[in-house]
Amino acid sequence: MTIQLDPHERALIDLIARTQNDLARVIKARRIELDFTQTDLGHRAGIYQSRICDLEKHGTNRLDYIVRPEHGMGIPL
Repeated sequence: MTIQLDPHERALIDLIARTQNDLARVIKARRIELDFTQTDLGHRAGIYQSRICDLEKHGTNRLDYIVRPEHGMGIPL
């Protein structure tokens, strides 16, 4: 069964996906700029390196997985 979305709902879903991907790119770029490995950032953020890897590749829909890396890199929210 396929769920039919109206154009407004589809546009919102697309915007959320783009925002997640944009945030993932910003986090990765800042991590590289600071010369942190994913493991370094994971330690600073209090999450596993595998979560940093997933975040950088796919984005996330969990706010805490966006906030923690930013906090770990000293980025004010």
